[in-house]
Amino acid sequence: MPRKQATAPKAPLEPQTFDETNVAQLGLISLHERVGADYTQWVKTLEIDGHSAELSCKSTEDVGGVPHGIDGDVANVLGILYLKQGAPENGYVQATAYQLLTLAGFPDNAGYYARLDKSLERLLTAKFRITRAWRRKRTSLKNSKEQPGFLYDSTQFAYIAQINRVSLEKDALGVGTSLEIKLADPVAESLRQRHVYPVDLEFAASLSRSQARGLYRLLSAVRLRDTLSPLSAFSVGVLEWADTCKIRESYPTKVKRALQDAHQELLERGFLSEVRFEGRGDKARLSYTFADPPLTPGALPEGGDGDAVSQNAQNALSFAPQAESKLLESLSRYGLRGPAAHKMLVQYGPSHVGQRLAKFEKLLVGGYRPKSRSSVLVDVIRDHEGKYPDDPAPGPVTVQNESFVRAARNPGEEPNPLLGLPPSEAAARLVSTLKVLYRGKLGDAVLRALRERIESGEWSAVEVSARAAKAAASLGLEDFALDLERELALG
Repeated sequence: MPRKQATAPKAPLEPQTFDETNVAQLGLISLHERVGADYTQWVKTLEIDGHSAELSCKSTEDVGGVPHGIDGDVANVLGILYLKQGAPENGYVQATAYQLLTLAGFPDNAGYYARLDKSLERLLTAKFRITRAWRRKRTSLKNSKEQPGFLYDSTQFAYIAQINRVSLEKDALGVGTSLEIKLADPVAESLRQRHVYPVDLEFAASLSRSQARGLYRLLSAVRLRDTLSPLSAFSVGVLEWADTCKIRESYPTKVKRALQDAHQELLERGFLSEVRFEGRGDKARLSYTFADPPLTPGALPEGGDGDAVSQNAQNALSFAPQAESKLLESLSRYGLRGPAAHKMLVQYGPSHVGQRLAKFEKLLVGGYRPKSRSSVLVDVIRDHEGKYPDDPAPGPVTVQNESFVRAARNPGEEPNPLLGLPPSEAAARLVSTLKVLYRGKLGDAVLRALRERIESGEWSAVEVSARAAKAAASLGLEDFALDLERELALG
């Protein structure tokens, strides 16, 4: 895939996106970038907190074997979206195929839509059996001698339980595909209980190899396993680590060779400072040293495992005045969060940051698609040389939004791309586009009601898209969202 824009890793607890801990720590998705279609099952035994446990996976040749490679990226993004959408009890995630690709950092092209389609199929087909290894928090104490902590359950599931989709490309995934994906009940419940660990999605997406991204997530989860104070280093048996990574190799030298490129990239990118192999044969060990200094326990919230970390992230905006809190929330939509966002407000002031944020959003509406939105946003805020004009020239536009963006630049002058389409197709295409351009401003209930109105013939997709284009051109996104909610009688 094309080389991604480099970004430095954040401190262990700074990122405010989170991933489910069990899937990462147990290494349920193999770090192999490619496997033979005949690699359809694996069985692993392990020791956890003094007891024996077993993991197994069964898949089929039809879907390309066991989950591996970019399946880890897809599962990661689904978990993050589920949390961002409020972790609903029914376990469903609402997304477009375009959104899944872009959040994972993949190109918007036919080849990657095909890979995404196959990945979703594997996550729907492969069945995991977990015996005494699925960790969850105790919810009650049976007697006064029982200590708070964790239980280890046995469970069976496919990571994805169900997929519903509306596609304009018949059976294939594409830019016009809207997805409703139900996560496995154990995964969704674990996410709802905030059994999670921080993951720097921007850094992960910038890594060039799926194996490096998978190893980054695994190492991030392992270093926070037992405490909120991140480990500065840890050591593990090479063959044990191969089992954790679900690497098929059974000789230490081959395991070393299999992980070599991922180790090299994480060293070059500043996540690791040292990787060391020692010993031979069954006694060979692998030691990792992390590059970033661990946060001190005194700087961290009190609590157990990922729950307090997640709560800390959820409350991050509560310490700012209301106006600044709203501005911080807007900045976070583009990846500028935590101390970095607060630093911008302190250094430049809310008024300046707000004006530059509006300029940045105007660039996006004009068709500009930066590789790293947070990096460009910071550059726009800091710019004193006029690098970003108030009336920017059109930038590169994705195929999905090209007609919509032209209409936003010149409302009423461009032919509406929805003209002549059947109501169901027009509704699907409009909803898919609105999800991308109005990120977070139009809730799922609004989009579902809008689709129903258009499909029933009560509303015109052409008229709604014209209003949306006009609102986008004038940066009136929030007003349009509120008006639409009221008109649908949802407010």
